[in-house]
Amino acid sequence: MKRTYGVRNVARLPKPVLDRIRRYAKEGRQPGTRLSSDSCSLLALAFGQLPVVIVRSSPKQFRDIRSAAMVEWSRAAGLKRSSRSR
Repeated sequence: MKRTYGVRNVARLPKPVLDRIRRYAKEGRQPGTRLSSDSCSLLALAFGQLPVVIVRSSPKQFRDIRSAAMVEWSRAAGLKRSSRSR
C-alpha cells in the first residue's frame, strides 16, 4: 500500500498514527527516532516531558514510515503556523 507524492513513494499511515502526528505537531513537539537492532520508533519530543512513541516498526520498514510521517508532520506544523498568523 503505497501512495505517490510527486516523484517519491511514501507509505500510507494508519489514521490513528496520523491523528497522533497532527496532535503532537500542533502542540509544538519535535519528531525524533529511537533505533535498535530489532525495532525502530518515531517519537514526539518536548523539553521537560517524556517522549511519546507515535509508531514502531521493523528497521526494514522504518525508512518509508518515517518519510511518510515527516511529510505529515511538516504539513501539520505548517497548519499550526498559518492558523496563528490569522
